[in-house]
Parts: sequence; structure tokens; C-alpha cells
Amino acid sequence: LGVERGSQGGQHVWVSLQGDGMHPGSRDVSEGLRNDDLPWISFELESIEGLHSQENLLRQPLQEVGDGWGFLERRVPFRHWPVLPDDWADIPREEREEEMEGMDFTLRARVEDACGDVLEDERIVRIQFP
Repeated sequence: LGVERGSQGGQHVWVSLQGDGMHPGSRDVSEGLRNDDLPWISFELESIEGLHSQENLLRQPLQEVGDGWGFLERRVPFRHWPVLPDDWADIPREEREEEMEGMDFTLRARVEDACGDVLEDERIVRIQFP
């Protein structure tokens, strides 16, 4: 996954989701919040060091994609370290990012629809900094 740097110094990856067999909820946010039927969606980015991603659970409408449902892109912010080391300021950013590019990360997706059905999946990914 290509890393994109944010304007305020953070970084994130873009992910998409596609599946079938679940209730997609209303087609827009306002209607979905009124009907209380938007799916809850979250992503995690984890290495052997721990969880790098920040909390990102939110309700989001899904779109029809082929024979199923999904959405095209969503930003998942993450940190360089799951727990900030005491000497983090002394470690060159490029050195840490090179180390991270050699690590396997588990990207997890979880969706819970309005009917209470849950879909979870995960993939092993690598990240690449610009």
C-alpha cells in the first residue's frame, strides 16, 4: 500500500472494501442516520510490534459494486510506532520508514450491518513511503 502524507504531518493509506450478503443500509448518510441502518465499518493496521492504526470506526453508506456492495476508497491513518519509544526524536524518520517497509502488516476490515450481521477479513500487506 502506498503511504500518503497528510497536510498536518500524519500519514495514511487508502483502502477499499467489497463484499456481498450483507444489508447495505441507506444510500446516503442523512437518510441512513435517520433510519439507523448505516453499517459500522472499521479498519486496523497491525504489525508484530502492535496496532499502528488509530481508532476509525464510523458509519458509512455502501454502494453497489458488481454483484455485491462496497465503497471505493477510505483513508486509514496510522502511526510509526504502536507505543512511542523514549528516544523517538533521535531516530531519523527515514530510518524508521525504511524499517517499516520491510515489515509485514495485517490489514483487518470489520463491517456490521443494521441486521447485526458481521463480516471480518484480513490481508497481509506491505507499505511503501513516498
